[in-house]
Amino acid sequence: MKSNKLLAVAACCAMVLISVSCGKEKSKVSEEQKTFEPPKASYGEKEITTTLAPIERTSKESVSDWPVADLSGDPDDSFTAEEHCYYEGDRYVIFIQKGVTVPGDTAKKIEYVMSSLEELFGMSFDYMDDPSDNNWRYLYFDKEFEDVNPDCSKVNVLITKNPHDGRVNWAMDTCAMLYEEDLQKDGSIYVAYHELAHVLQLRNAHELGQVFHEGVAEYAEWYFAQKENYRDDSLDVFSRDEDGMLSYDESEMLKDAEAAFVFENETSSGIFQRHYQYGFRFVSFLVDTYGIEVIKDICDMSLQFTFDYTRTDMIIRVLKEATSEDVFERFEKWLPEGWDQYTEECREYMRQFEEVPVSPTER
Repeated sequence: MKSNKLLAVAACCAMVLISVSCGKEKSKVSEEQKTFEPPKASYGEKEITTTLAPIERTSKESVSDWPVADLSGDPDDSFTAEEHCYYEGDRYVIFIQKGVTVPGDTAKKIEYVMSSLEELFGMSFDYMDDPSDNNWRYLYFDKEFEDVNPDCSKVNVLITKNPHDGRVNWAMDTCAMLYEEDLQKDGSIYVAYHELAHVLQLRNAHELGQVFHEGVAEYAEWYFAQKENYRDDSLDVFSRDEDGMLSYDESEMLKDAEAAFVFENETSSGIFQRHYQYGFRFVSFLVDTYGIEVIKDICDMSLQFTFDYTRTDMIIRVLKEATSEDVFERFEKWLPEGWDQYTEECREYMRQFEEVPVSPTER
């Protein structure tokens, strides 16, 4: 019997939570059956030196009569979908909703984001064990494309119109939904990094809860914003303002970080963004303390167990096995100075964009 896996992976400036249910079980070994010594992980320099081994592609392009998008590859060109259409790459399929306009280099951008995330985290989008699909074909594409990428061996990227009614981007292990403005020529692509970071993690791990999921995605946003020097206004919500005030009350986290993790992981925080706030801090701490490799270690460790999204106790066990038994105590000690350093770096980074008028980006 497969477990129901709840994915809390929506991404937006308001950071409103949505949930997607799917049936998925990554491991065949039960908690009771599994006994082992924690791996002796060793972390080197913080520089990203990971290279992925070549992967033999076995998936073939879909054979379908649905309209194909004519993407020229030129960033100065644009393509407007007169009807629902799709574009198929080596390991992704882009579905474009009728009426949506995208740059000619949209496929290149998707490939670039996917490759960049793989290099950062040392994981591959190609891994997929028992993929779980949902009803996105019905919600966005009038039931079309049922014969395109039916086994979900490739990543589905949906590009739709933004209804501007509070609905937000989302992702799961088989697909990510973006709005047409998220990939425009003159805009940053931080939403694509965020949502595809979810897809990458979920294709390589068992359920690890909304706090860890959002933390990894926010870390990816911040990392690539600095690396590629673009503006990401959503990061402001995490930093202290000029008066030293935070948008998130850290007192419970500082008092008992593990208990706070349980609370944030099991509570729908809605517009209060608590699981994003805790998650971004926690993943930043993990990388700063254990190295970037720790994200893959945690994902790998999760596959050693069978549990569903309700088992926060098992998520905590995985985190401790992949890091150290005192990981939450170390987080409490790191947080005051560690997060102050982040907020200083974030404010300094964002100052370069102060002269550029940018309207708030809806996510």
